[in-house]
Amino acid sequence: MRTSGLDTIRAHRSSTGITLQRETPAQYPADRPHRLTVGSYDEDGRPTYAEVLLDRDSVEIALQPGRVVVPDAKDDTWAKVRLDDTSLTNLATVLPKIEDGRTRAVIWNSLRDATADAELDPRVAFEVLLSAIPHEDSDIAIGSLLRWAEERLLGLYLPYEPYRRRLAEVLTATLAQTQPGSSRQLAITRALIGTSDDADLLQHWLDGEEVPDGLQIDTDLRWSLVLRLVRLDVFGAVEIGAELARDRSTEGVAAAAKCRAALPAGKEEAWARLMADAEVGVNELFAVAEGFWHPAQAELTAPYVERYFSEIAGTAALRFGMALPLATSRIFPRFAVGERTVELAGQVIADDNVAPSIGRSVADATDDLRRALAVRRTFG
Repeated sequence: MRTSGLDTIRAHRSSTGITLQRETPAQYPADRPHRLTVGSYDEDGRPTYAEVLLDRDSVEIALQPGRVVVPDAKDDTWAKVRLDDTSLTNLATVLPKIEDGRTRAVIWNSLRDATADAELDPRVAFEVLLSAIPHEDSDIAIGSLLRWAEERLLGLYLPYEPYRRRLAEVLTATLAQTQPGSSRQLAITRALIGTSDDADLLQHWLDGEEVPDGLQIDTDLRWSLVLRLVRLDVFGAVEIGAELARDRSTEGVAAAAKCRAALPAGKEEAWARLMADAEVGVNELFAVAEGFWHPAQAELTAPYVERYFSEIAGTAALRFGMALPLATSRIFPRFAVGERTVELAGQVIADDNVAPSIGRSVADATDDLRRALAVRRTFG
C-alpha cells in the first residue's frame, strides 16, 4: 500500500507442483512482497493450502495442483488474481462446492476484474455465474453478482439475448428453492423481475397472486414490476398513472417518471426533460435517465446517442454543483458500445468550451465504454 499500482498474481501448473508468478505493472514498477495462501481444490471443493511469501517474480510451491487452483485463496494480500485455464474450465462444477466464502469472493473478484480487462471471455464468466447462482448462500454475494450480470454482462459485454433469457430461467428455478422470507429470496426476486419475459407471472405478482411464500410485494417491488411490464410493452401510460395514484410519494413520482421514460412513445418527452428542463428535481432527473436507456431498446434509442454528445454541453446552463456531473454520467449512452460513440465522446472531452465537470464525467463514462469495446473486440 506504500506504492502505486496493483500487481497481478498467477498460478502456473507444472509436473512438480505450482509456480506462483508476480507481474508488476510497467507504469508503476515496484518490488512488492505478498504473503498469501494458495488453495488447491479437488472435484468436491476440498482444499489443500500452502502458505507462501511471494517476494520475487516467481516462486515454486510444492503443492499438487487440483481441479481448481486459487492464488490468495484467503484474501490475504492486495493484488489482482488470475486463474489458469484448467481452473477456469473446472470452475463451473467446483466453485459451488467451495465452502469458504472468502475464497468464493476472491474467485468472483478475479472473474469480474479479468472480464473488465478483456482477459477473460465474458461467456465463460456467465457460465460460471449460472452454475453458482443456485448454490451461493451469501445474500450479499448473490445481490452483488446479479447486479454485475444486469449492469455489465447483459447488453454491455454480451448481447442482451439469449443471455437475458438464460439468466431468467436459472433465477426462476432458483427462486422456487430459496428460503422464504430471506434476503437471498429478495435479491433473486429483484433480478428475476428485471430479466423475466413472463408477463403473466409479473402481472400476477402485481395483483398479489401466486406470490412465493415469504415474499412481500412492497411499493418498491410494485414499481419494479410496472417498469418491467412497460419494457415488455404490456403496460403503458394508463397503468403507470394507476400505480402513481396508489403511491404519490416522492419516490413514487420518481418511479413513475422512470417508467414513462421507458415507454417507446415516451422517449422524446423524456429526452426533453433530460436536456432542457431546468425545473425537474434531481431524483426525478436521475430516474428519467435510468429509464431511458436499456439494451433491449438499443435500436429505438440509437438516434439519441449522437444527440447526447451534441446537447450535453448545454445542460451546464440548467444544473449546478454535483447535479451537473452526476446527471451527465447518468444520461450517458452506456449501452451504445461502438467506435462512433467513443469518437463522439472524444470530441466533447477535447472541447475547451465544455464545462470541466461535464468533460470529466464523459471521460469517466467513456473509459467504461472503451473497456466494453475491448471485450467485444477480443471475444466477439
